[in-house]
Amino acid sequence: MATRIGTADVQLKNPPRDRTAVSFVAPRTGAKGSGAKARQATRSTDAGNATRLMGANTTMVPGKRRRDDARKTPVKARPALPPAMEAAVAGFVQAADQLGLAATLSSLKDPAGFGAELAQLAATRATLQAATGGHVSVAEAATILGVNSRQAVHQRIERGTLLAMDVAGQIVVPTYQFDGSRVRPEVTRAAKLLAPAGLSDVGVVSWFTTPQPELDGTAPAKWLAAGSDATRVYEAARHTAGALAH
Repeated sequence: MATRIGTADVQLKNPPRDRTAVSFVAPRTGAKGSGAKARQATRSTDAGNATRLMGANTTMVPGKRRRDDARKTPVKARPALPPAMEAAVAGFVQAADQLGLAATLSSLKDPAGFGAELAQLAATRATLQAATGGHVSVAEAATILGVNSRQAVHQRIERGTLLAMDVAGQIVVPTYQFDGSRVRPEVTRAAKLLAPAGLSDVGVVSWFTTPQPELDGTAPAKWLAAGSDATRVYEAARHTAGALAH
């Protein structure tokens, strides 16, 4: 397909695919040397078209490269949680669903802050767990002691014959004081010897799980569980009470 521009015929190459590539064909008539000029014009035009096409490709390549890079960039997966933490998360989700807390949780203004508070609470409970050496609820303590009600357990706590403490509003009972279905009398006596020190419930409970120099660096609860001489535990309790009372 050809058209006339000035004194030259314009030949469109492959018009359906590329209408920008053109070549100038030497005119059938004209001055001598016009054929060389036409060929020079053809080369100039082809060079210009190539430049424009390369420029277009150069403009498109960066975007394509970015898309390719995005496809190649691996998506960071959430690190696997320890089994205990996975169980804790699953337990929270299940309990929240059973309590109908979905709407409440979805309306939290600071979900991350709420999560941090839960983590802090868990850390507190873990610290107390370590301090008590393990604990049970009042209902569980009633089962261990073979009593019929939680009230009976509370009465023992009030009389000072059973150690307990408050953890986030829940009364828990340290398990180191149990010897089968009874309370170790050595624990009860040592706890009474600590009374002059004015320790809190947590202080008394944690004293039994804290290594004492009078027991060769052994915690009283572990010392008694091993069947060692209880009088040395009493001596350690008196020493602690005397030191804190002054």
